[in-house]
Amino acid sequence: DPPHGGHRCQNLEAIHNYLQNYEGRERYAALCTLRDRFMERLENTQTAIAQFYSLATQDISFRTFATGDAEAWEPMRTAAVSTRERIMTARNSILKLWPEAAAEGLITDGASLQTLSSMRKAAKSFPYEEGKQRLVSVMFCRLSQPGVGIRQTTDPTKKDWDRIQDQQRYPIHTPNNRMLFSIGLGWNHHGLLERKAALGIGSVSVEPATKLPSNPKSVVGETFQSQSKPVTLSSPVDQARPMRNDQISSFGGLTSSILDAAKLGTVHEDAVPANRRCTCVRVPDDLKSRLDAKKSLSTPIAISLLKEIRDHISDNKATFCFSHLHKMGGKLGLQTKMLSSESLKRRLEDVYRARGRIYELKADQKTYRWFRRNNRPIRLADTLGVYRIRPIPLPRFTFDSRAVLRSLNLDWVISQFHEDGNVLINDIFMYLFEDERLWDSLSEEFDMYDWHLRKIGGRQNLGWLRNALYTQVQQIVRCDPLYYILYACLRPDNNWRLISYPYYMKSTQVDDSTCFRHLDLNVPQLLREGRGASQIQGSLTLTDETEDNCTEMLTGAHRWLPIWWDRIKQRKLDSDGLLHYVHSSMWTPEDKRDFGDWKSLPCKRGTVRISMPHNPHGSTGPAAGFRQTILPWFVGIMDDNETLEVQESGT
Repeated sequence: DPPHGGHRCQNLEAIHNYLQNYEGRERYAALCTLRDRFMERLENTQTAIAQFYSLATQDISFRTFATGDAEAWEPMRTAAVSTRERIMTARNSILKLWPEAAAEGLITDGASLQTLSSMRKAAKSFPYEEGKQRLVSVMFCRLSQPGVGIRQTTDPTKKDWDRIQDQQRYPIHTPNNRMLFSIGLGWNHHGLLERKAALGIGSVSVEPATKLPSNPKSVVGETFQSQSKPVTLSSPVDQARPMRNDQISSFGGLTSSILDAAKLGTVHEDAVPANRRCTCVRVPDDLKSRLDAKKSLSTPIAISLLKEIRDHISDNKATFCFSHLHKMGGKLGLQTKMLSSESLKRRLEDVYRARGRIYELKADQKTYRWFRRNNRPIRLADTLGVYRIRPIPLPRFTFDSRAVLRSLNLDWVISQFHEDGNVLINDIFMYLFEDERLWDSLSEEFDMYDWHLRKIGGRQNLGWLRNALYTQVQQIVRCDPLYYILYACLRPDNNWRLISYPYYMKSTQVDDSTCFRHLDLNVPQLLREGRGASQIQGSLTLTDETEDNCTEMLTGAHRWLPIWWDRIKQRKLDSDGLLHYVHSSMWTPEDKRDFGDWKSLPCKRGTVRISMPHNPHGSTGPAAGFRQTILPWFVGIMDDNETLEVQESGT
């Protein structure tokens, strides 16, 4: 019925845009109309219903008017919850049947329940490698035919997964690189098909020489002149032209092996004129200026710059010339002088994939030569001088963490830590309080730091003594051997090379605003790469705490964090930052039912708390009394003896 009966919405984005035309009750009426239409088509639109319900519950008109209309929304809420659970069940089944990391690459963001169900059937029918080969064959058959819309998507569709079951009609036939290149396709880093133009870093602006070589193998040594229009694979004329490495290769892993298959030869840096002008396309001047700058960059900043290049390629379809990619390699400390254009792009891709563990590339026997000597750890070969024989390397040090803790009568600690992801250990530092003169001296020092603390911009310090980084008690705890042993034994990787970088202490007064709840690491990278998984966290309590004046935590999150984060993504509340605040809309009654509720963890003075980074945590508030804690975390030092396990770590 008017006013909402005659409008057609092709997708969720169109629905969202349509709703912006109305306010108040008219907007809510539009939501109700859409709700009824979705429910009429429940069987065929289960995933869309779940997505729409998530959109509706976040809409301002829903929060304003739906309170008295809960019964009408209940069928959709039930359908949405059921669909999300079925999606998670199908997804988890796939990850159990196929290797988890590999299968994750085949599951596209926002995959529907129907698609995942078909994929689960395929996972039950074929081993992973055979299933992937059959999928590639089916997708190539579809993409090589004319079509529009979903017929030309490079994401696996439900029909693709269904068709791999038909082994007679769709036998395994893996296309070669030349076949893919002829229709503008290539390989992505998961071994699936992808549009070459989607992330093409090398589509620079060129035109052929006045005389085209008759044999593609003779491209080496040919010269090309620049033109303003970048070469693409959209026209037959362009596809027929012989192309240089930096035209057809791709930074995103799409067509990295095409050159080898087509035997087009190699154009080295020496073949590029020194005075060639920049041929970047759709690259901001600011980004080019930063690449041109001679200033050296720290590794985290250089990685951020590399990510920015990738984002421009992906979002803006930008292309980067050899010169600026060469400079990017230099800022990463790479040996670039002898790299061809193709090799440089592959090297940048390899570094980007290992960005969370670049220290391994710098230290590994197979890859340390990628980096300049002053950008990697010193190796024995660097210091031999005139000597011929290397010293015998020392064996890698390992230890049995359970045996170490058993010798200290603390073997119960590991069991509790693995169960809850958190453990409280009493009385370790009681020696700080047994000597009254020592404790009086430490307390007087706290008062001195508090007296010197000022508010910046009139803002409250929220109970943090931000100028206290090197108090006596902080230095004593950082040097305590038992505290170090606990960290080394409880870390999942048993890394014994640890450092405690300075961090200020907490000293709260009554009514200080201390309430917060968060996860202080990048959850997507933790789940995708394991980044920061071993960086356990801890504190030492200096005052007796109470239930209403202590740390709060969701324990055991290391077991259910992936499932909960999938829910967060479905609610459109996920982010990709280094800190995630856990507000009420992120932790729902459904989550509380499935995973448990926040627990208060009051500690006696002298108690050490150590927890896994997976656990959301925070503090009660406002402060109900005086409370002091210090946070002497130990952070792992990597194999290169230079890099911290999370490169952004520090105060």
